[in-house]
Amino acid sequence: MSKTGKTQKNGASWSGGSMRLRTKILLGFGTLLVLMILSAGWSYLGLSSILGLSDKVVEADNLRTDLAQREIDHLNWASTLSRYVFNDDSDKLDLQLDPRQCAFGRWYYGEGRKKAEALFPSIKPLLASIEAPHAALHETASSIRDTYQPADPQLSERAQELELGHIEWASEVQSALITQARQLDVQLDHTQCALGKFLYGPQRAAFHTAHPDIDAVFTSIEDPHQRLHESAASMQRPLLIGDFDSAKQIFNDDTLPSLAKVRAGLDQVQSMAGAQVAGTRAARDIYNNATLPELRKVQKDLSEMAEIVNSDSKQYQTKLVADGQTTQGVQVGVTIVSVLVAAVLALGITASILKQLGGEPADLKLLAQRLGRGDLSQALKLKSGDSSSLAAGMASMVEELKTIVGEVRSGADSLSSASSQVSSTAQSLSQGATEQAASVEETSAGIEQLNASVGQNSDNARRTDEMARTAAEEARQGGDAVNRTVAAMKDIASKIGMIEEIAYKTNLLALNAAIEAARAGQHGKGFTVVAAEVRKLAESSGETAREINDLAGSSVQIAEDAGKLLEATVPKIVQTAELIGEIASASREQAGGVRQINEAMSQLDQATQQNAAASEELAATSEELSAQAQQLQESMSFFTLSKNA
Repeated sequence: MSKTGKTQKNGASWSGGSMRLRTKILLGFGTLLVLMILSAGWSYLGLSSILGLSDKVVEADNLRTDLAQREIDHLNWASTLSRYVFNDDSDKLDLQLDPRQCAFGRWYYGEGRKKAEALFPSIKPLLASIEAPHAALHETASSIRDTYQPADPQLSERAQELELGHIEWASEVQSALITQARQLDVQLDHTQCALGKFLYGPQRAAFHTAHPDIDAVFTSIEDPHQRLHESAASMQRPLLIGDFDSAKQIFNDDTLPSLAKVRAGLDQVQSMAGAQVAGTRAARDIYNNATLPELRKVQKDLSEMAEIVNSDSKQYQTKLVADGQTTQGVQVGVTIVSVLVAAVLALGITASILKQLGGEPADLKLLAQRLGRGDLSQALKLKSGDSSSLAAGMASMVEELKTIVGEVRSGADSLSSASSQVSSTAQSLSQGATEQAASVEETSAGIEQLNASVGQNSDNARRTDEMARTAAEEARQGGDAVNRTVAAMKDIASKIGMIEEIAYKTNLLALNAAIEAARAGQHGKGFTVVAAEVRKLAESSGETAREINDLAGSSVQIAEDAGKLLEATVPKIVQTAELIGEIASASREQAGGVRQINEAMSQLDQATQQNAAASEELAATSEELSAQAQQLQESMSFFTLSKNA
């Protein structure tokens, strides 16, 4: 104990005079950890700034790309509208007319615009100013769609030529009539003139699809055109025979009216063609004077927004490069400082560790290995004045272990002797407890048999009590049934008396009827026979009723006697049931007492069994203690206290 106290005193003095190794290590690694945290924090802030700027640069590039794409979309949109207006073969306008549903409109009125304004506030005025020209741009397309009419620019001239051709045709016919020519030198087949070839030729089918309203006008002049040529054909014969008056009559009645209708139709075609040309020109004027200016405004705003976004993106990129360089410089500086601090700490901690170990780690390792093999005879060489190092502590520990091992060996020998004595005593106690437990078990078995017999008697008494009570109840019910039977028989006897009286009255009536029939003479003979038969039946019924009445009277008497016997029997049965109930109650009390005795014997048996088990367990424990004492002696033999041992 003196050596241990000395070691603790030296350790306390060392702690008070210098810094502990643990404190030095914690301080060194804490310094490195602080430098690493500062480096990581600066890196995190720098990377967060870089990532934020990178996101803004990416968003700027995406927005610039989207704005350029929206500008291209509107150029394509205007190109499609231009083809519709300026190409005569375009008959359908397939464009998005709603400014909110085009690609730019969905972006402008959706979350895209809000996000862009949040990232680039400088484009808010341009985004506000582009709404009106963009809506007006789409509105021009709606106006063009409503104004534009597909037109054939040559149709009006062509209709005019066809009209002039038929005027000349009619003029030639009129000249022939004036000159009294014998034959007309004009086209008589209405399908072979210029108008007829158009009306019935392949051009008409294509024209029907492109201009259905004008085609309807051409259809309306087919019939007058045919009559016009047929009127000329009908003049041929009158001219041939010199009947010029008839020919003039045909000209005035048929030719001129048909010509007027044909000319009216062709004039209408010219008017409709002119209107179509005017609609086309108006649509082209809208495109040139409204669509293109609004498109240029939209392009201008989109281009300016793209330039602003591009300028902001360049600023973000410049700041991104600057932040990256700053972060890199700080990281390099922190790394250099960390390396220098780590080198200084490594040298200081190494010197401190060697001082606190008190020797080379290899010598301490060899001593620890010998201690592991139980060799306590090895002495460790210490430096002069060393009392607080690990080596000094291990030397002190070896001395303490020698003392403790000697004491443990002595205690193990004493423990082995005592455990042998305890084992012998425990075996004797276990044998006695086992014999006592066997006797208690036999007594308990006899009491259990007695308990079973008493319980069976109690059950039999209980069932007999139940049967007696049931018999009493049934006897009471039988008495009630007999009383009801007596009442019913009396009722039957009264009813039979009534039947007997009815038979008597019937007999008197039959007798009176026979007397009346005899008075009637020959006419009542048949009725006399019937009255005699009725009288016989009445007498027979009366006799039978008297017999039944006598039987009912005797039955009533018997039933009343049976009821009296049952009434006398019921109290005796009830008294018997009460006595049996008292026997059953006594049997239950007896069974309860036997059960308590049985429980007490069971508890005694359990206590005896526990004593026997405890004795056996004590014997086993003492044997195990003896074995452990021997094992402890063997374990202590592992240690070598001196080189001579």
